[in-house]
Amino acid sequence: MADQDRAPRVVVFGGRDLWLSVFALDHWLAVFGLSPGSFELIEGEAPGADVSARRWAEYHGMGAWKFFAAWNLYGKGAGHIRNGLMADAADYGIGFITDGSRGTANMERQLISRGKIAHMVRYEFVNDGWDGSEEAL
Repeated sequence: MADQDRAPRVVVFGGRDLWLSVFALDHWLAVFGLSPGSFELIEGEAPGADVSARRWAEYHGMGAWKFFAAWNLYGKGAGHIRNGLMADAADYGIGFITDGSRGTANMERQLISRGKIAHMVRYEFVNDGWDGSEEAL
């Protein structure tokens, strides 16, 4: 749980195919009672939802705790190791999941196994042509 002397640390995570606009994240974070500056963001620097969350924070003048997967060092297990570190650092999480999102499902399990809440938003992927480029922000 969050120390009373600091804002909650929230990991935002999800599929690599899900690029969220600043405005979409404004909406979803507000659904869970969050607004810019009301929490500390944790994200895993994976393409899609993670990088979208970092860009959201930058747009609102916030920093973010960035956790990188050490693929060269740990190989295929690097993502799960990174997820465990994020789960340790977070007070709770907000995830965006679709069928087949193994990394996202692992992050959810990592939080739950530590007795932390994982709020999950299910989505279906529709390719609208946006690749997450900065110009669309």
